[in-house]
Amino acid sequence: PGPQVNTERDRVQLQIQAILPESSRVEHERAKGSWHGRWDDDVDTSDDDYDDYDRRSGRGSRLRFYAQRLPSGLRIHKRTGIIYGQLDDRSAGTYETVVWLRYGDHKTSVAFTWTVREFNYPPEIRDVDDQVDRLGDRIDVDVGIRDRDDTSLTITVEGQPEGLRYDSEEGAILGRIARTEEPGEYTVTVTVSDGQVETTATFDWVVRALNGSW
Repeated sequence: PGPQVNTERDRVQLQIQAILPESSRVEHERAKGSWHGRWDDDVDTSDDDYDDYDRRSGRGSRLRFYAQRLPSGLRIHKRTGIIYGQLDDRSAGTYETVVWLRYGDHKTSVAFTWTVREFNYPPEIRDVDDQVDRLGDRIDVDVGIRDRDDTSLTITVEGQPEGLRYDSEEGAILGRIARTEEPGEYTVTVTVSDGQVETTATFDWVVRALNGSW
């Protein structure tokens, strides 16, 4: 295989192909049986499982796969060459993975780079209640934002009544609704980006005239 790139928490199923000489391939196909596995089949890759297979069928393939330096959470099935499993939160890093193939007395290997990126939590926006205010009201509306990765965030607020702005230091929409603003209902959109993922939330803002009407 060529270089592999995954992210923590990914489910993985990678088939390592063995290319055998024609005579060895025919022998292997006759011996290997009909096992068809997936990563989540709860496959036992121990030697005992292989030996049980031999005893039950009366035959067994001499083709075996082994792997070194696999990312955390992955394993290789020794008979099929399937690397499978689920990457965990400790898997991030770059691995120089080596897969060994043994057929009888012959042995060869292939090496490739396996890169696992850190899982990126999307930014979170706490629900903001719908707002009802009058022209000229002074405003201080908290906008709760959190990022579990503690990465730098870009925050934008759009659609708010005239005279209001988002203050990143206060984490709030501040200002005074302009008396010249048109009474009515506004849809405010909050967008937060960590450079990889964007999260948005909306809420309604009703602005009434000074006499309480539209």
